[in-house]
Amino acid sequence: AAPTCLLYPKIVIREDPQPLRLFRRTINPSYVARYFRGHFGKGSLEGLYLLASEPNAVDEAYTNFYILSTAQHDGRFLIDRDKPEESLLLQWGLPRADAQFPAPDVPGWRPFFNGRNDRRYQQYLEWIDSLYKRPEYGITYQPPKPDA
Repeated sequence: AAPTCLLYPKIVIREDPQPLRLFRRTINPSYVARYFRGHFGKGSLEGLYLLASEPNAVDEAYTNFYILSTAQHDGRFLIDRDKPEESLLLQWGLPRADAQFPAPDVPGWRPFFNGRNDRRYQQYLEWIDSLYKRPEYGITYQPPKPDA
């Protein structure tokens, strides 16, 4: 059994760290839950199931963040902390002609960003660059299988 921490019940989190606050308040509700999940995160890519029922909720935003932080497709990270511009989270939102790794062919796909100079693209790129480089959370997560 894992040791319990006697101080854990006394921990009070007053606010999210700035990068997580930006993800929860801006990126998750406007991009991940509405756009990215709709095209890629509802099972159209094997193992990628994102949440969108309450995109501003802490537990849902943190779950999506964890999934995106650990998920890979064809050997590439959805959030690449070492090479943020190669993150599939960003690449798949670009027009295919502007993307180094174009979005997979999924029904109804359209770009979210106007190009690499799009203000939102630049903001999300800066956000990924602000994250700690490849942490190991020590969590094993098995994505749920959707009901047939």
